[in-house]
Amino acid sequence: MASGNKYEVDPSNAGYDQTPKQTGPNPNLKYNSSLIVTNNAPGPVFIAAPPRGSDWLVPAILSTFFCCPIVGICAIVAAVNARSNYDCGDVSGGRSSAAWAKGLTLTSIGIGVAFFIILIILYATTWGHLYFHLQITRGSPVHLLGQPQVISFILLCNGKAAQGNDFLNFPHTYKRAYDAIVFLKTHKTGGSTITNVLQRFAEYHDLKVALPNKTFGQLRYNYFGDVGEALLRDQIYDSHGNMTFDILCNHVIFSAAAFRKVFKRKTFYFTIIRDPVTNVLSAVNYFGLTDGYIQSLLMKTNTSVFKYLPRYEPKNVYLSFTNNRQLFDLGFPPWKSPRNLINVRQFIRELENNLQFVMIMEYFDESLIIVKRLLNWTFKDILYFPQNKGRENLVANLTDGDKGDIINWNRGDGVLYSHFLQRLLKEINKNGPGLKDEVSVFRQILRKVWDFCDLDEQDVSLAIDRTLWDPGFMYRYDECGLLRLNELQYLERLYKYANR
Repeated sequence: MASGNKYEVDPSNAGYDQTPKQTGPNPNLKYNSSLIVTNNAPGPVFIAAPPRGSDWLVPAILSTFFCCPIVGICAIVAAVNARSNYDCGDVSGGRSSAAWAKGLTLTSIGIGVAFFIILIILYATTWGHLYFHLQITRGSPVHLLGQPQVISFILLCNGKAAQGNDFLNFPHTYKRAYDAIVFLKTHKTGGSTITNVLQRFAEYHDLKVALPNKTFGQLRYNYFGDVGEALLRDQIYDSHGNMTFDILCNHVIFSAAAFRKVFKRKTFYFTIIRDPVTNVLSAVNYFGLTDGYIQSLLMKTNTSVFKYLPRYEPKNVYLSFTNNRQLFDLGFPPWKSPRNLINVRQFIRELENNLQFVMIMEYFDESLIIVKRLLNWTFKDILYFPQNKGRENLVANLTDGDKGDIINWNRGDGVLYSHFLQRLLKEINKNGPGLKDEVSVFRQILRKVWDFCDLDEQDVSLAIDRTLWDPGFMYRYDECGLLRLNELQYLERLYKYANR
């Protein structure tokens, strides 16, 4: 064997065609520094790659959606590069890119956590005291995917509740659609609930309320003048002496001529009426044990008690709550018969010329939303708690005969109700599904406010989110007491407010 030859031949197999054994490096074999070659014994050669680390792609994606999108996107790019390097066998490059992806992902998570902590601190210390009262565009809103925006609320620390008769202070950002508002309060139609809405609105916006010029506690001191009288200037309590008022919402018989002498500016006149049958039943249940003629009526042993109505009615129509009282409250002449339909229809035409809107109790929320739109109000302005409800039902098992007797005796109220009910239904249909959705959202908010006021937590506030129809608002616990004040209680408060 030549000493310069780099191949050897096995002497025991001399003469046979043999494959030379390599005794030095094979010049045709390329080595990869990242591979480990094991060849300690004869047999196959095993080549193993170093273990690859995490590329952080999934955490990067999650941090992009839930934390900081900008940093998260950079983390995704680094994670994709890491995965690509690993797949190509470049472990060193993959680990370097994965380290960048990890750092960016953790940075995104840190920014997100810090943002939410700052948000909570701002809510607890600053935003909880803000009152959002922005101008709302009238008309039906445009829907997002056909669904109203979801309403949510949170409880926030908000200082100490007002004590006693302290008057609440609110920003006066109300942009008026009218110079004054007159609510013609009718009996047993839900008018006390609307009165509370207007009384709170006046306090929130520092408006001047026309109050009856009577001593507190005097008989019918929530009425202007005597029973059946129209509005006179000397019947109004005026603490400032200028006879200029923003709101009137207590009982008084309507006379357009009399009201124009006091409310000379652009005024929004509205009222509320209801089905005559339920109106009479409500009056009987409310006044039955205290009013003489109704109590006498209920003492009848005959099942169909309402056929005796004409026999027991007072001669003064303004002392009756079961004889077309809605017509007479709105100014129908007492010397005319409310069962003469010609007179009634003529009177309705006069009302249409003098009133901007007539609410229907059976469509209370729909009516209230329309009033909100007409006056440029917000959801907070029309929050309410039903007043004068829960009286004992003194008329059990109302028969068809009873209903017929009530309808026949209250024929004028029936025509009045039917006319304005049809007008309201046309208005609802004209507004389309937008009004229906707004009513639905308002009812959700109303329920949240009622539940909040039942919590008995004086140091918290309720935050209502912005919706398609409203900018959102804060509701303080001390406002719950105002929501539940009845007409007479709030009237006493307003007398004190006027004399500040």
